[in-house]
Amino acid sequence: MEAFQILVGSLLGDGGICYYRKNNSLSYMEEHSIKQKDYLLWKKDYFNELMSCNIYYRRKLIKAMNKSYDLIYIKGHNIKLLRKLRKLFYKNGVKKITPELLSIVDAQSIAILYMDDGHLEKNGCIEISTNSFSYKENLLLSKHMGKLFNIEVKIHSKSNRKYWRLRLNRENANSFLDKIKAFICNDCEDIVKKIWMRIYICGG
Repeated sequence: MEAFQILVGSLLGDGGICYYRKNNSLSYMEEHSIKQKDYLLWKKDYFNELMSCNIYYRRKLIKAMNKSYDLIYIKGHNIKLLRKLRKLFYKNGVKKITPELLSIVDAQSIAILYMDDGHLEKNGCIEISTNSFSYKENLLLSKHMGKLFNIEVKIHSKSNRKYWRLRLNRENANSFLDKIKAFICNDCEDIVKKIWMRIYICGG
């Protein structure tokens, strides 16, 4: 069950299910900066309980900036499981948040979403980049998080109300972090900072 919830949270965040029309197959894909190698390897240990997984490395060149970045990614295969999850997560090939999907999202799934896409600000607030989802989808997710953690989760936009994010004020962020710390990957420095930096920001 723990591995499944980590997969669900990853699909809310940085993970995706790729469909290959040529051979009618599916694979799980997730990519990170090489700095988060330990985090992805931590996930892989759980994913191995559900799928056949392999780790790969590549270098991405951004010509406009004349810079290259080292990346790590995972591919997983379990056609039966991925078909089930794709039906829940995708509508017409696009990832969507629905009440049906949220029925399988628990506190651990949200903790994974935070580790994937969350940010702890210097003022102690939290922002989670859910900008790939619509306002209505973010509203569903914010209400679900509110019920799970007994906190207030607001929806925030930085650019003309086109891209939406979830935001927790300092008080709610502190309560949220207390409730997810048992699910945190403590092997990755970047992830640990998202939790324990609050000791310095919030005073405990």
